[in-house]
Amino acid sequence: MGNSKRDSNRHETTSQEVKSKIERQLWIGKKFLIEAKGTGKNKFSAEKDAEKKFTVKLKEHLNTGILNHSLLPDNLSLAVSKYIPVVFSEKMDNGPENNKYEIIDKKIFLESLSNLSYKKNKTIESITHLEGFENVLSEEFSSSSRLICGLGSGSVLETSITLDHTRGVPYIPGSSLKGICRSVAYARLVQDKKISFDKLEEFEEKFYGELDVDDKDILTWQLLFGAQNFKSLLLFIDAYPVKDGQLELDIMNNHYAEYYQDKKAPGDWENPVPIFFLTVKENTAFKFNVFFDNWRWEKIKNEGLKIKKGKEEILLNIDHKAVEGKVKKENFIKEIIKEALENYGVGSKRNVGYGMFKIQNN
Repeated sequence: MGNSKRDSNRHETTSQEVKSKIERQLWIGKKFLIEAKGTGKNKFSAEKDAEKKFTVKLKEHLNTGILNHSLLPDNLSLAVSKYIPVVFSEKMDNGPENNKYEIIDKKIFLESLSNLSYKKNKTIESITHLEGFENVLSEEFSSSSRLICGLGSGSVLETSITLDHTRGVPYIPGSSLKGICRSVAYARLVQDKKISFDKLEEFEEKFYGELDVDDKDILTWQLLFGAQNFKSLLLFIDAYPVKDGQLELDIMNNHYAEYYQDKKAPGDWENPVPIFFLTVKENTAFKFNVFFDNWRWEKIKNEGLKIKKGKEEILLNIDHKAVEGKVKKENFIKEIIKEALENYGVGSKRNVGYGMFKIQNN
């Protein structure tokens, strides 16, 4: 009888549903309480059911709060860092694999960021004069395609974008613009000198190396853009949008991941995994400022420029007129900036048409 009673009690216990409840307080922007109740045949299954329902509620709450911006700060730079890559895993029925999903939907998060407005950096309006520098360029140019700088930079998201940390405004780093302009100067010099393919590597080492004592043309560009042993005379300021605006959501969708990663044959049986990222909208006007270090240049003209080569100290033979001619505003725009922004572009994904600008002919 005793055994029968125990069996009967055990049967009664397992036949009834056990209830479990989860209550948690969370702080994301503000404190809130999420409660979830679960049921199951035993305590373990009831707790698992409650956890599952809690996760669903939490995901709904966070994604709703992100969509209506109640959980995001107004500053874009701060908002980007609020993404929480929390991954929940759930055992799938009849399978060894875990079904993993992120608690905050990345697409919803990025869509919400694209709806946040950024405010223009008003300080760019006052950057027209620097003591000891001559203004070579102070112009507004509008993008003719979407633009993204810093796509591969470190981020809590899979992709990134260069934003002013204090103001949350997208901008083009001066170093990025300088690099593109320097590439234009290099390509132009290769073309003018008709450098053959077999001599290209040697010429590149000279152009990007130390100040060249033998080639005046290379030396002229090295003085402007810098060399391994000389700080450039040109100063490129970060370029900011001239008006308030919003970002735009874009997508990369690799259909043949196994082909690129594992060298397998490409086929339509693969499942593409879309990657969403933020861009600056087309037709966004940026203010570009470039300055020439007139104080150092006058000193070089008056005293000359010497470099050490081995134990010797060599006085460089500088073509002063060539240097000054290239930094004249009309020449600089025509020869360097126009080609750099219209044909090379700036930022990431330039090979597929991003970061291009249209410069009106004066």
